[in-house]
Amino acid sequence: MYGTRWHMLALFSLSSLLNAVLWISFSAIDDATANFYHISLEQVNWLAIVFQVLYLPGMLLALWLLAALSLRTTLIIGTAMGAIAGLLRFGSTAVAHHSPHAGYAVVMAGQLVGAMAQPIFLSTPAKMAANWFPVEERDLATTVAALFNPFGNAVGQVISPFVVTDDDHPATGMFSLLLGQAIALVLAFLWCMACFRSHPPTPPSLSAKLRQDEELAAQPSAAGAVHTLWDHFGELLRNREFLYLLASFSVGLAVFNGMLTVIDQWLAPFGYSNNQAGIAGGTLIISGLVGAAVAGVLMDKYHSYRAILKGCFTCALVALVFLSAMLFPHNYPLVLIAFGLMGFFTLPILPGIIENAVECTYPMPEESSSGLLFCCGNLLGIGVTLLMAKLVKSAERRPFTNANLFLVGSIALCVLIVLPYKGQYRRLEAEKGQHHLIPGEEKGSHIGEGKIAAERRSKDEVPALGQPLLVDPSVV
Repeated sequence: MYGTRWHMLALFSLSSLLNAVLWISFSAIDDATANFYHISLEQVNWLAIVFQVLYLPGMLLALWLLAALSLRTTLIIGTAMGAIAGLLRFGSTAVAHHSPHAGYAVVMAGQLVGAMAQPIFLSTPAKMAANWFPVEERDLATTVAALFNPFGNAVGQVISPFVVTDDDHPATGMFSLLLGQAIALVLAFLWCMACFRSHPPTPPSLSAKLRQDEELAAQPSAAGAVHTLWDHFGELLRNREFLYLLASFSVGLAVFNGMLTVIDQWLAPFGYSNNQAGIAGGTLIISGLVGAAVAGVLMDKYHSYRAILKGCFTCALVALVFLSAMLFPHNYPLVLIAFGLMGFFTLPILPGIIENAVECTYPMPEESSSGLLFCCGNLLGIGVTLLMAKLVKSAERRPFTNANLFLVGSIALCVLIVLPYKGQYRRLEAEKGQHHLIPGEEKGSHIGEGKIAAERRSKDEVPALGQPLLVDPSVV
């Protein structure tokens, strides 16, 4: 194996982290942002909501780039868009000095560019891990690559309130915050352009070799890439097991994003400050990273993707009920503990969903299933965030407010949806030489059937029944 794989993982993860900072950094300082640009709290919320609104066109752009170009070119474009977004956001501080409303228009332009880049980083962790890491390290690499995006949420939640400290006179803090972010985004772009590669000279696993052979053989045109995307989505939406994942993750992601977007406004009626809300959000993410690291190790060792996913959803529901019960004034230590428990069980759902989706939809490209999962979650998140913003305004100082009941009910729905999931581990079985795509097997319920799978079988991408593997799985 090539030691460069860890360099590629670090580069990808940092780029994803910085994109997440673009999304959430204003939500943690909503009062200061409103004063700086002379706007309402609803307009501050839209600086984050726009990432959900533009997820669909951004996802189509990301998947087209991956199909028509390469992972390297796609990531360079994504980091370039991040650098442009950072520079526009920083430029808005100069414009706002003369015209606050014009400054808001410029910062919104930066958010639009960053929002279009977001799906590039959320759709590709599994692909990056599959391209660079062997089977025994792939689950952990996917976990790390996927979780640096929510880690960026923690960075944005925690750092912003400590840099912009004066809500009434935020100009100096806002200048420093957006300048630092712009510099980091430009450096990430330059680093990516100089160093990132799509894959190593030798594929790390059998599935990676098959995927690279397919990409070299296909070389689709722009029109062909678009047609392939729609074929992929059609196959995914006919996969019953994938639909369980899609429904549960969409609701869960929508609730998670909505909660982070309005976390200041959610905790304010209970007497907690912006700094305390930012620390609570950071605690949720940091503890979630610890939980996800544990889940990643377990997935690498035991490959119990279904059990880990269902267990995390169930424990996340229990933790959310505990959080709602602890949410009352002058109870901040227990509130932080509750946020920590919720994060510990919530964030491992992300790599768990990605790995289950890749397994039950193999040999579908990893980015197609991940892209559709995040797209539906973000689109649903628009309505959830707007609803949460309304519910927190009417919050009373009691634990089970309407907002809290909505959150608990939504996660309970996720648990009910995911429990019947029984997706196969198709990629693992293929790499062990035990998986065969048998014509006529539950047509429409698995990705193996249909036009795409038929074309791949004709190219000998997956061994037919009784045909020996050309590569010894023990050395993959």
